[in-house]
Amino acid sequence: MNGFAHDRTTRRMFSPAMRGPLAKVAMAALVLSAIFPAVLAQTETASNGKPSARVESARERLNADLAAVRKELAAFQEATRAKRVAMARDLGACRRDVVSLEKTFETQAGKAGEAERQMGEIQADIAHLESVIAFADSVVAESRRAFETRISTPERQRRDAALVAIDSALDGSTPTDRLEASPTLLKLIEEQLSDQLGGTSFGGTVVDPDGVVVDGTFAEIGPISYFAAADASVSGLVVQRLNSASPGLFTDFAAPEAFPQIHALCQTGRGAVPLDVTLGSAIKLRQTKDSLLEHMRKGGIVMIPLLALAATCAFIALYKLLSLSRVSYRGTEARISAIVAALQAGHVQEALADADRLRPPLGPVIHEGITHCDAPKEHIEEIMYERVLYQLPALERFLAPLAVCASAAPLLGLLGTVTGMIHTFHLITVFGTGDAKLLSAGISEALITTEFGLIIAIPTLLVHAYLSRRVRKTIAATQQAAIMFVNGLKLKQHPEAGRPAE
Repeated sequence: MNGFAHDRTTRRMFSPAMRGPLAKVAMAALVLSAIFPAVLAQTETASNGKPSARVESARERLNADLAAVRKELAAFQEATRAKRVAMARDLGACRRDVVSLEKTFETQAGKAGEAERQMGEIQADIAHLESVIAFADSVVAESRRAFETRISTPERQRRDAALVAIDSALDGSTPTDRLEASPTLLKLIEEQLSDQLGGTSFGGTVVDPDGVVVDGTFAEIGPISYFAAADASVSGLVVQRLNSASPGLFTDFAAPEAFPQIHALCQTGRGAVPLDVTLGSAIKLRQTKDSLLEHMRKGGIVMIPLLALAATCAFIALYKLLSLSRVSYRGTEARISAIVAALQAGHVQEALADADRLRPPLGPVIHEGITHCDAPKEHIEEIMYERVLYQLPALERFLAPLAVCASAAPLLGLLGTVTGMIHTFHLITVFGTGDAKLLSAGISEALITTEFGLIIAIPTLLVHAYLSRRVRKTIAATQQAAIMFVNGLKLKQHPEAGRPAE
C-alpha cells in the first residue's frame, strides 16, 4: 500500500508531459515488488518449506530487474527534481511576468479611460462646432436671401454671376465649402452698399412698355433706378415686372423734358430727373388701373348677357322717359273749360279740334266724350273710362320687361360669381395657392360680374319706380280731366243743377 501511495504522490507531482513509458514500467515494478514475495512465499510453503532452484533463479532475476528499475527510477526522480527546479524558476519568472503584465494592463486601462474621456470631449467639441457651422450656414443662407430681396432687379442682373457662385458654395457637401461663401457674400454686400451710397451706373437690359427687350445703361441712386437706351430711343424709371426676371420701364411722365434728363443722368451721371418718393408704389397703383373695356373683359363670358341686358334696360328706360315726357297736363283745366264752352256754344267741330290737340292719353278720352256728349252722364262716364283703360296698356308698355331686366341682372352677376369661383378652385387644384396671379382671373370674374349686375340692377329699379309713378300720375290726371269734362258737360245740359237752391 505504501508503494501505491508513493505512486499517487509521484503522479501528482509529475506533469502530464512527464508521464511516459518509463513511468509505466516503474509502476509495474512497484506492483510486482509488492505482490511477488507473497506468491514466492506461498510457492515455498507448497514445496515442503524449501525453495526450488527455479524459484531462486527467478528471484535473482527479479531482484536484478527490480534493482535496475529502482536505479532507473532514482535517475528518473533525479531528472524530475532537476526539471521541477527549472519549472519552479520558470514559474517564478512567469509570475513576475504576469505581475508586470497586470501592471502594464492597469496602466493601459487607465490610459484607455483617459483616451475615452478625451474622445468624449472631442466628440462634444465636434458636435458644438457642427452646431456653430450649421448656425453659420443658416445665417449665410438667410443673408443671401435677404440680400437678393433688398437689391433691385437691374442690380440682380449685375450680381447674378456672384450670386450663382455663392449658391454653389452653399450647396457644397463639406462645411469648408459652405463657409467659403461667407467672405464672398460679405464682399458683395459691401460693394452693393457702397454703390447705393454714392450712386452707380452699369449696363443691362429692360423690357419697354411695348414688350421689347432693350439694351442700355442703368443709373442707380439709392433704391431708385433709371434706364436709358444706347440710342436714346427710350428712357424712364425702372420698375419691377410681376413674375418676371427682367425689369420693366415706366415712361408715362407728365413732363416730356424728363426723358433727355434721364438719358443724361445715365450717360454722364448728372441730370434733373423726376423722383418717385413712393419707391414704385404709386406707379404700381397707376398700372393696376384698367380701362373700362379691360375691366369688362376680366368679367368673362357672363359679361356678354350682362351688357346685352344693360343695353336693353337703357333702351327701354330712354324710350319710356321720352314717351312719358310728351305727356303734359299744364293748362289742362283751361283747355277742358274751353272745350266745354265750345260745346255749350254748339261748336262741336271746334271742340273736337281742341280735343285732338291734346296729347294722349287725355286727347282720345276727351274726343270720345265729345263724340257721345248727348248720351246720359253714366253712359259717357263708362265710355270715357273704357277709353282710359284702352290707353292704359300703352302707358304701361315695357315696364314689366324693365322690371324683369332689373331682377335678372343680379342673378346674372351671381352666375358670374359662381363660375368665377369654380374657375378659381380649379386653378387651386391644379397649381396650388403659391401664385396669386393665377387665381386673380377667377376672382376678377367672380367680383366684376357681381359689380356689373348691381350697377345694372340698381339704376334700372330706380328708373322703373320713377316710370311706374309717372304712369300712375298720368292715369290719375287723365281720370281727373275726364271727370272734369263730364261734370262740365252735364252742367251745360242742366244749367239749373249748378245754381244754388233758394
